[in-house]
Amino acid sequence: AGLKPRQFISIASPHLGCRKFGWNRFVPHFLLEIIAKIWIGRTALQLLLLDKEKVECSLSENATERYLRPLLVRMTENDSENHLFFVSALKSFEQRVLYANAQNDFLVPFGTAALIPKVRHLYLHPALSPPSEHQELEPKHDRNGVRIWFEHLFSKADNFNAEKHQHWWKLDFVDEESEDLMDLNISNNPSSELTIPRRKNTEEEIIAFRLRDFTWRLICIDFRMALPFAHNRILAVSRNLFFRWMNWPGERVVEHIADLLISD
Repeated sequence: AGLKPRQFISIASPHLGCRKFGWNRFVPHFLLEIIAKIWIGRTALQLLLLDKEKVECSLSENATERYLRPLLVRMTENDSENHLFFVSALKSFEQRVLYANAQNDFLVPFGTAALIPKVRHLYLHPALSPPSEHQELEPKHDRNGVRIWFEHLFSKADNFNAEKHQHWWKLDFVDEESEDLMDLNISNNPSSELTIPRRKNTEEEIIAFRLRDFTWRLICIDFRMALPFAHNRILAVSRNLFFRWMNWPGERVVEHIADLLISD
């Protein structure tokens, strides 16, 4: 039809799942799986990276079971056999944007929304200072406790580089074929690099590594609030009067998203 994908905008989306972020990282996996199956269902299992379905393969006289990777991992690949071209579709966009809550989002904490697997905190950690090459938009909160804090353009090759606490932003990945550690820190100071033993990649690291094969524009939003309900506030959810009262400060963020959509 002659249409060209222009902007892919992700708003507080759990790209790396929710299993190892926020409060969930303190809950044993077996307990998370039980809770998800009983009260929430299949979507929760997928977001917790616990949806590894069993498929019987008759490769010998005895049927053999093999485990599929979680859905979020498979969505970082092109599956030509099933005509599911996830990566090609994402790559076709001219611009990819991540909106992420810096803190107070108990459903989708900052690290999973921003493709940064090492940042797992629910609240703003003292070490979580913006990367040195970020563009600060609003250093302080407005009178309603909102700030569109900073934005940063990054990819796998152009990794986060913070003057202090570099390990928070650092993306480490083991090339499992050569078993060599790929240290993706772009710091110019060799003494600041961390020595990490050879290990298996976590599924969260695999997803982040693959998705950061593209360039992303990260826009960090920070709500100052007593309760960790920023997930609804970032989109000013107002399905009833109570939600309207709770989330109206997020209208500034919605306006920012709208301006981005109509910008050149």
